Amino acid sequence: MAKRILTVMIISALILIGLEFASKFIFIRYCVGESDCEAEASILYIGDSQGVELAPRVRSKLKPKYNVISSCENGLAPDAYLARLSLLDDYYKPDLIMISICATNDISDLRLMVEKPLQEKIKLYLGRHSYFYNVLKTVYFNAITRCRLGKRHFTVAGNQVILVDSDGKIKPIDTETNETSSDFISEDLLLKSRLMQDSWNMFERLAKEMSDIAKRRGVPLIFICLPDPIQVDERYKSMYVDSGFEVPEDFVNKPVIQDRLNTMCVKNGIIVIDLLLYLQSKDDHDLFYENNPHFNDRGAEIVSDYVINVLRRSDVIK
Repeated sequence: MAKRILTVMIISALILIGLEFASKFIFIRYCVGESDCEAEASILYIGDSQGVELAPRVRSKLKPKYNVISSCENGLAPDAYLARLSLLDDYYKPDLIMISICATNDISDLRLMVEKPLQEKIKLYLGRHSYFYNVLKTVYFNAITRCRLGKRHFTVAGNQVILVDSDGKIKPIDTETNETSSDFISEDLLLKSRLMQDSWNMFERLAKEMSDIAKRRGVPLIFICLPDPIQVDERYKSMYVDSGFEVPEDFVNKPVIQDRLNTMCVKNGIIVIDLLLYLQSKDDHDLFYENNPHFNDRGAEIVSDYVINVLRRSDVIK
């Protein structure tokens, strides 16, 4: 009996090792953007859906001197940024690490880590050490998204994001599926609730661990701080009001989130590129979609140009 149990354990271990090696190939091949090994230096860019739009533009502007390795995916949060950095730093050994931080929802997304700490710590540990777990997570997320959409798909029409049915008919975007409560902006983003204080503490711990990884390798770590649309201009306020959010007057153009994030980053040796004031100076341009808080093509182009110019002025890149 003991030999049989030992045999099963050995076979199981070999299967898991095999799955991990296969998952590493799959993750690097399909979950990380293109790589140019002939570049003089490499930049690892990690982010969520905003990063999905920005990373390709940064890559195209810095080629061929810099190889921008993009590991951006819809729905990622700071715990996932840390997990991907832990996995990919050893593999690529980048000369510069850039992480795009959404000044609002990246903090609120940490509420699960506060509410269910043990469960989320296990997920974070697996995310930092297992390619197999990351592949399963990506497959699961994409499968859930596909099931929700069915035969529908998102596209852009003018300056709006629209949902198109299989027969080509335009469907209204369902805003009620947003998991954020209606008092999210008025309560959480103004840093009044205890829950958000805990989320901020969690964010600082994660940021410090990211900074420690960069320091061990002796490379700069840069947070690109992306503002919420309503911080940039009041014209974007309607997209929140129409979705059932309560937006207090004193929140518009309020830099309280950026101020706190900058303080945390300076404390942990992280360089911050804060886009709030710069984008406010560009309020004559349409930077975001009218009904979606993501940068449109014009906004993404302006942001990527600004980030590269700041990096060059700071001698981080040549």
